[in-house]
Amino acid sequence: MAYNFVRGDRDQPFLLPPDLRDWLPEGHLAWFVLDVVDQLDLEPFLRVYRADGHGHPAYHPKLLLGVLLYGYAIGVRSSRQIERRCHEDIAFRVLAGNKAPDHVTIARFRVRHQQALAGFLVASLRLCAAAGMIKLGIVALDGTKVAANAANTASYTHDKLEREVADILRQAAAADQREDGEHGQARGEQLPEALASKAGRLARLRQAKALLEAEAAARQRRYQQRVAALTAAARAKGKQPRAHIKPRRRDEAPTPRRPPTPPTPTVASCTPAVAASRATTPRRSPPPSR
Repeated sequence: MAYNFVRGDRDQPFLLPPDLRDWLPEGHLAWFVLDVVDQLDLEPFLRVYRADGHGHPAYHPKLLLGVLLYGYAIGVRSSRQIERRCHEDIAFRVLAGNKAPDHVTIARFRVRHQQALAGFLVASLRLCAAAGMIKLGIVALDGTKVAANAANTASYTHDKLEREVADILRQAAAADQREDGEHGQARGEQLPEALASKAGRLARLRQAKALLEAEAAARQRRYQQRVAALTAAARAKGKQPRAHIKPRRRDEAPTPRRPPTPPTPTVASCTPAVAASRATTPRRSPPPSR
């Protein structure tokens, strides 16, 4: 039998266009975020780095700011989640220039530049509001949708934006602190060492499959033994054994039993007052037959 399926070829050497600009459509939000970052002053970030070119290379603030602004705009607060998106999400990969900063780098950048980052986010929100981009959560970074009209634009004062940005940064810090307690220095989503390689995964999966098949065979043997025992017991009593005994699946719930019908109350089961009332109440005689 020949099936007609559309199959994905995971062995294809190259899946994405060689130019990152072809990875996303022209109207994607990521391009708008990059343009916003290009329009803002990054001097508060650059002044803390060495200007002589010595030392270990660091990620350019423009790269990390684009990733953080886009992440916060779509509701991603956790540094680990952002790191994961830089591997798995095309938009984050474009924003990061196909680099993959780890969660420690992202969290340290946020903590090191906390004051400058807050000012940058407020400035980016004001710029977005002035440009009329206030519909997809890019201004209301908590994910709420804001109608694009003058009244709502005017309501976003500088103080409100500062409070909103401060709340976002608190959420990001709380998410990182919670996940640090859960995962330590690990990313949190990686597979155990025994399952990290393809050979290890296949070996473990084959072992698990063999175990499940052995359990199924053991259940089948127990079922056959039960059928044989019931058949022998029926023949010993001179009865005809049942033609078929259906085995119950492991995931099948037992057949629910109907609750017993409550008995009709009698005089003896009633309270003394009700019993006395029923005893003294004369019964109606049946009508005389005509």
